[in-house]
Amino acid sequence: MQHINIKVKIALIITIILWSSAFISIRIGLEAYTPGPLALLRYLVASLCMLFFYLRLKKRSTLTFFDYGRAITCGILGFGVYNVALNMGEVTTNAAISSFIISQVPLITVLCASYFLKEKLSLTNKLGLLISFIGICVILSSQYSGTTFNYGLIDVIIATLAMSLYNILQKPLLQRMSAIEFTSIAMWSGTAIMLIFTPDLIHEIQQAPIWITINIIYMGIFPAAIAYFLWSYALSKVPTCYAAFYFYCIPLITTMMSIALLGETLSAIGFLGGLIALFGVVVAQRKNKTEKEQKSQTTLTTTQVSMAKEPS
Repeated sequence: MQHINIKVKIALIITIILWSSAFISIRIGLEAYTPGPLALLRYLVASLCMLFFYLRLKKRSTLTFFDYGRAITCGILGFGVYNVALNMGEVTTNAAISSFIISQVPLITVLCASYFLKEKLSLTNKLGLLISFIGICVILSSQYSGTTFNYGLIDVIIATLAMSLYNILQKPLLQRMSAIEFTSIAMWSGTAIMLIFTPDLIHEIQQAPIWITINIIYMGIFPAAIAYFLWSYALSKVPTCYAAFYFYCIPLITTMMSIALLGETLSAIGFLGGLIALFGVVVAQRKNKTEKEQKSQTTLTTTQVSMAKEPS
């Protein structure tokens, strides 16, 4: 068995804690900010952090007009649509449920890859999809009360789909440019789209308590920028399948944080549905034997790099 350096383990632990905290921080930020301005402020801060790392690159790739167009599209989906939709969803959906749904991104990415990239789904992929679908249905049923339904779940699902498409579109770009270059361009593009919320942000930042604004700045620096580099460092030292097991812990850590820090409650049915959905992802990521399936597996596990915005 490969020996894993303690520094790598610490990096992974810090990363998943930071990503888990993002779901909590979003709920806190929504106490004083609306979804769009919250996302804009967060990624204005994150964009400045990425500029620092981008300027330190010793070598930059030569990109075509098409490459830039694809990266910009990724940014609109993975940073613009994803973050605004997730924030909208968390207005009415607690942090734990949101994190369980977002944890389906790797699995949905594989499903999208089978359709857009013609990558073959293995038996474990199909079984995992079925299990996760059952889990999501259980979660949805837990959010139905009498004659009302929590439509915020739809926004979280839209965020999940946007991030999955982001992962598919970024794949060929990462073969021609570094992760820092790609993430910088994509993040700046997504942030540029969110500038439409500038007037609202100017108004809300004047009214918001300073501690909530600091909380959003924290999201831009730590879960977005620092966690991304820690995750990238870890992936350079260990197999993606090893790192993925840490990723599975995010919904569980988020649940504990939401209960301890926000006083949120999670129904037994909702938690059970989350565990079933998460188990489906684990099943789908079981190691495959054929080269083509292994390629699809790599797509599945490495997409978590992008969640440094992310996960949330």
